Amino acid sequence: GVPPCAPLGQLRPHRQIGVALPAADVRLGLFDVLGRQVGLLVREHQAAGPHAVAFEPGPLPRGVYWLRLEARLAEGGAISDRRQVLLVR
Repeated sequence: GVPPCAPLGQLRPHRQIGVALPAADVRLGLFDVLGRQVGLLVREHQAAGPHAVAFEPGPLPRGVYWLRLEARLAEGGAISDRRQVLLVR
């Protein structure tokens, strides 16, 4: 999952987002309320265990966004999760 971001959690610039998964090809994207991808935070193979991802929003306005995690597990199968977050400045 995406632990520090509970539903409608606050997401601030320079915040670390924690992800803990088995070994997997991981993709973590940020989407606006219309479903458009506005950021890609992770797109890589990650070893099993916890990882921290830096969040830098750039010019994104404050508001409601979705974090979407998709992971293709090395041993087969997949995990997906989606969390609503509020970008504050």
